[in-house]
Amino acid sequence: PGLQNRHFNFSTNEGKFFCKVSSSASLYRFQAEAAGLEAIRSCECIRAPKPFSYGSIEGKGSYFIMEHFSFIPFGQSIPSVAEDLAVSLAKMHLAPVPDHISFPISADDSFSAKEIEDDSDVLPKKVAVVPAGKYGFVCDGYLGLSSQPNMWGDDYGEFFLERRLVPQFQKAARKFSDGYGTSNENAVAFFQLENKLFEASRRALEPVKDTKPSLLHGDLWIGNSGVISEGNVRKPVVFDPACWIGHHEFDLAISSLYGSFPSNFKEAYFSLVPKAGGFDERSRIYQLYHMLNHLNLYGA
Repeated sequence: PGLQNRHFNFSTNEGKFFCKVSSSASLYRFQAEAAGLEAIRSCECIRAPKPFSYGSIEGKGSYFIMEHFSFIPFGQSIPSVAEDLAVSLAKMHLAPVPDHISFPISADDSFSAKEIEDDSDVLPKKVAVVPAGKYGFVCDGYLGLSSQPNMWGDDYGEFFLERRLVPQFQKAARKFSDGYGTSNENAVAFFQLENKLFEASRRALEPVKDTKPSLLHGDLWIGNSGVISEGNVRKPVVFDPACWIGHHEFDLAISSLYGSFPSNFKEAYFSLVPKAGGFDERSRIYQLYHMLNHLNLYGA
């Protein structure tokens, strides 16, 4: 999550590196980000920075070092680039999910030999197995500063309700109630909506309860993408993921909430992954999840 960190570029004899420094971020957040970047990279569909190392800064927080990219200013707003990104995203969603994810071990960690992938060029990596046909991720994640439980599930609709929508909704309901006080009838407004919302969401997600699992970026808005130039070719890059394995439509929901991509983005995506019946209703549920997260983090 970019808003909670300071960012630095380092030039060394080995090249340029990008470093995030946080005074508050736990190593678990940087671990989840590293695992997400490696998962995206392993699909070989979209460019993402290579994670190198993360660890504690004694008494001052933590750091995360990754590959450095030189972005073209406002490049993600170029229609041809947006089309390339949409096609690449669709290919990632269509691809089989990785059967394992390897990501750097924290410089603070101890580890056992059986968990380690031997690669003499980089720091040791942890290897996490991805069970076939499940929804979740190899570690719990974060959407901004909000935790995202990722324990594996078999039913996608129930997974989204229990691991995503319900926790955010209940947190917002408590926040709303505390803000108004127990004597005000508005204090129970969220709780009165609870059963109706969850039942409507359960019905909307029922047709996709057995959906093909897809690797998701998880927080794909225009601010979490960029464009690099390799030779004369512009290539889209994604970063700051909140990865998990779920329903491919989830990644499209936030793309039209905060700083939308050019109008041809969804058209290009749907050329590879056709728009399914019920898409608009499910998209509203996914957008609600993101809006509740913003409410809980930043207020109304």
